[in-house]
Amino acid sequence: YQRRVHGKNYLVGGMFTNNRIAANIKFCGVTNLLSKDLVNFYLADEQAKKDGRGKKYEHMARAVAQYLKNPPPRQSMTVEEKDDGTPSVNPQSLLLHIMCGNDYLYIMCALNTYPTRTAMSFLERLKAQADHDVQRPNKKKFTDVAAALCDQYANPHTVDPLSAARHGVETVRAQMEENIDGVFRNMESAEDLGDKAVLLNQQGMDFMTKAKELNCALCCKKYQNKIICALIGLFLLGIIIFSLYRTF
Repeated sequence: YQRRVHGKNYLVGGMFTNNRIAANIKFCGVTNLLSKDLVNFYLADEQAKKDGRGKKYEHMARAVAQYLKNPPPRQSMTVEEKDDGTPSVNPQSLLLHIMCGNDYLYIMCALNTYPTRTAMSFLERLKAQADHDVQRPNKKKFTDVAAALCDQYANPHTVDPLSAARHGVETVRAQMEENIDGVFRNMESAEDLGDKAVLLNQQGMDFMTKAKELNCALCCKKYQNKIICALIGLFLLGIIIFSLYRTF
């Protein structure tokens, strides 16, 4: 959800429900390689429209044809947007995919985790549907085509079987690793519980031994007092008998 603080919108917690808004795909467009003009442009990242990054992305799309003086038929490169929006190489940012055809450069920008294979499939579809329209730009038609493709390709695992299989393997591996970690944690807990049980048993044995020793000590003290009392009684009785004997 968004929270407005001091006149600005901030994204607080959670994720958007729409995959395209979640910004797997940033933008796509078509550039004329001869005139270096941006023929068509579609901003797929809804959040970029709100925070002002949309203009930077559009400027980046305009600069691609000039930045790549001799672009190959297909290419993918990691880029970072500068303050002025021009692309620069950086391994920690976005992934820019291009495809050339009939003097036009088809561009698609996505997160650097987006599969290249799926991005090229996206560009092939975009080229096939927009190629006949680039000489006479129709912004609304291009927007409809690009929006439909961005929605379809927002989640690469739904359009690329290989990516889906890889994602499934990674998911299973992550689950297995979590299960193994859980087993090890349970084993450690069981070992700790066993150690505590042994310690508790030892403490119980020590308590029983000390209790027996204390009981024996109390019994000995009890009988000792009785014996002393009996000896004192016998001594007094002997004195009385000896006194009576001397009297008579």
